[in-house]
Amino acid sequence: MATLLTDDFNSYSVGNLNGNGTWVEGEETWKVQTAVTSEGTAAAHNNTNSTGLYARGAGTGVDAGRMSYYVRLDSTSNNLQMHVPHSTDINHDCFMVSMNGEGGAKWQYRDNGGYHNLAATWSANTWYCVEIEWTAGDQYQFRIDGASWNGYYNFYDASTPTYILFYYDNLSTTGNAYFDYIAEYPYGYEPPTTTERSKHNLLLGVS
Repeated sequence: MATLLTDDFNSYSVGNLNGNGTWVEGEETWKVQTAVTSEGTAAAHNNTNSTGLYARGAGTGVDAGRMSYYVRLDSTSNNLQMHVPHSTDINHDCFMVSMNGEGGAKWQYRDNGGYHNLAATWSANTWYCVEIEWTAGDQYQFRIDGASWNGYYNFYDASTPTYILFYYDNLSTTGNAYFDYIAEYPYGYEPPTTTERSKHNLLLGVS
């Protein structure tokens, strides 16, 4: 398996995220900061009083792969979505996982039937690790903090996942959003052996 892109933000200077690595954003509201991190010395942060605040990272298209990342909100009234589209437009999502404040601080996902909330909730001021695996058959599953996998769900728009896009709605007006450490496996996780990986890939139907 493979992943789209990796980034821990630790090598960037404090200031605008835009222009670092492959990151692009519309209004330069996402910043690199060092005060609140899930690991290392830096993470991406946004506290702008607005909605639709995005940061998009360009990756390498991967038909079957996995990824993990860390997210945090300090208000259960706000939304922080993580989209994986196949183009620069989130309307071309392959899949999406969200911290949905409008839905009662529920975890939300997107498939070819639209948006759906899980029963599981999230808390403010807590880092969460989200892991996602997807198949060449245009399905994905995800889990939070190493819990049981949710899925498989069909892609919303079936194609090759290529970009990672974080989308923040600061509905409380005073909230803070963070994301950090994007990689194939969570921070500190011991990757499986070649044999273990082969067995797991066989279950996913990938090579």
